[in-house]
Amino acid sequence: MARADDATAVGINPAGLAEIQSTIIQISNQLSYNAYSYTRAPTAIYRENQDPMQVTFPRVSNQTPWQAADPFFGVASNLGLNDWGFALAVSAPPGIAKMQFPLAAQDESENSGQRYMMVSRESLILNYSASVAWKYADRFGVGATLQWIHVPSLEYSLVIDGSTFPAAANPVSSNMDILSTVKGSSLFTFNAILGMWFRPVPHFQLGLAGQVVPADITVKSHLSVVPLGDLVGSVKLTRDGSLANDVTLTLPLPMVFRGGVRYRHMDGLREVFDIELDVDYTTWSRVKRLGIDANNMQATAQSSVLTLNSISIEKHWRDSIGIRLGGDYAVIPDRLTLRAGGYYETAVSPAAYFNVDNGTGAIRGVYLQGN
Repeated sequence: MARADDATAVGINPAGLAEIQSTIIQISNQLSYNAYSYTRAPTAIYRENQDPMQVTFPRVSNQTPWQAADPFFGVASNLGLNDWGFALAVSAPPGIAKMQFPLAAQDESENSGQRYMMVSRESLILNYSASVAWKYADRFGVGATLQWIHVPSLEYSLVIDGSTFPAAANPVSSNMDILSTVKGSSLFTFNAILGMWFRPVPHFQLGLAGQVVPADITVKSHLSVVPLGDLVGSVKLTRDGSLANDVTLTLPLPMVFRGGVRYRHMDGLREVFDIELDVDYTTWSRVKRLGIDANNMQATAQSSVLTLNSISIEKHWRDSIGIRLGGDYAVIPDRLTLRAGGYYETAVSPAAYFNVDNGTGAIRGVYLQGN
């Protein structure tokens, strides 16, 4: 983060663009394998005048673990100005774009551990960024990124118990289960990133940056419902007596604050190696819930009418702290550089609200790269 000196600086620390001495065209893509598996704990079904029945569940796994596209395209240049840097970039934010668990409308298994949790999610999100940076005498630099967040498509599916009777919730399955899917898009959400760096001596550098806008993505969506149980029949969605399926999904975005310290070992004017320690603080506590506004929509099934207003999927996430330590070593100057490091990030989701729709537990890992 203290050393953000290529086109990716637009999203990390835009002040680093002031260090660019030429024009850079940067194209990259990340291929990832995202295997999620779990076994739901056994639960008991209590029946009137009968002993409780213990129910166990098979292991379920993400059926779409491969993510082939996580692209970045950027152009950065000083435009011939020694103390300035500029950049334009298009990128997909980090994360898992698609997840699919083994439960669909045709699924006949009543003991699926995935029931009443997220069934599938597919999100296409693009960040369009424009950045500018300025430095003073190689001592300090400042920069800013203006960001347009575009969501071409967002789809989220969840199984709900369609029973309208009081205290009739079922822990395993119900003949009134419904597969509910929200699908929509969002054209524009504004965000901004500010950054700076300070180099008191040539071998030591500090960096600070932050994604400073408390933004919400508002997704104009359509709701579809497919009965899974044999007691529901068709479901009719209306508003004020007319057919309607429009809803609004709100996704709060966290703010992110970063700080970094970098030491670089010099041999004259040549950098031999560097070591950098970064700390991130992300305000995931903004995500108390995912909210769907149905605006007084009415769902009619089997002569029963249910009015839908605000629907909340509780999250209660917590702020997270991430620590990253890494470095570069110039094995062959200007020809071969080795990079290695490790990272750790605290859990976002409390255990009581842990879900499969986001990997919100503690995260740790290492990396090794050569170029």
